[in-house]
Amino acid sequence: MGFFKVATYAMTDAERQELFDAGIVSENIFHGKDPFQSELDFSGADAYPASVVALPIVGDMHKRNGATNFNHYAYIDLSQELMGEFKSIVAHKPSAYIKGTVVAGIIYFAPASNYFVGSENQDTLDKNYPIVQKYNRWFDRIVYWQPLALGGDSLKMYVANRLDVKPTEAWRLLSPGILLIAMHIFSVFYALGLLFLNRKSLQQNRALYLTVSFLMLNILYVTAVGILAELGENQRHRFMVEPMVWILLAVFVNRAILKKNTKVKQVEISEKHGTDRNEIVIK
Repeated sequence: MGFFKVATYAMTDAERQELFDAGIVSENIFHGKDPFQSELDFSGADAYPASVVALPIVGDMHKRNGATNFNHYAYIDLSQELMGEFKSIVAHKPSAYIKGTVVAGIIYFAPASNYFVGSENQDTLDKNYPIVQKYNRWFDRIVYWQPLALGGDSLKMYVANRLDVKPTEAWRLLSPGILLIAMHIFSVFYALGLLFLNRKSLQQNRALYLTVSFLMLNILYVTAVGILAELGENQRHRFMVEPMVWILLAVFVNRAILKKNTKVKQVEISEKHGTDRNEIVIK
């Protein structure tokens, strides 16, 4: 369902109609921005054991609080159906999926608070967000270097007029944090360098080797899933691995300081004993 949403999110109404008329996709295409609104087929119950369908978490359409139960077996069938349509879209119109991943990437690197700011449900937001909005804007400026927080509405309107796009689209383009993107790119490449270029020296410290591997794999996995198969809550997913990025940056700073201190000690010992520092091994 996530892949289908990404592939159809940036489509125009005319493009959706064109794919539908060509028989490439079903009417699900008209619910592309919210696949959960697609019509459910309940005829697939026979494919599951009766004992499984009898479980409330699988067989009940609603939870106890009245909310829709997205664990219902019909959503499993819908997911498989939408995956098939996603493959058809990619085969006939790959540019649609590429556009979707670009939008997903932009959202992914925006501050997590942008999810609530851009939410259509403002009921709780009106009461809570304005209280911390000022502090949040400074956080986005200092920590993330977000262009939107740095330039404000004047920059948003300038970009909108310059690119001839809607203010909401300019808002989205200015949402990603510049420093946030740089941090992610640097931390991943630094981790790859540690694991492969300094593999022998790093493997001597097995705890550090395993930790760096764990952090890098999590960052790469969440980033891949958060961009390729999600569109809407991307930044909330990224926020979960952001501490891992900071840890890798801390490893870089720590090792850089240790390396610098080691060189200083080597010079001091060399000057004191008149020995070539290349011959000295510091444990």
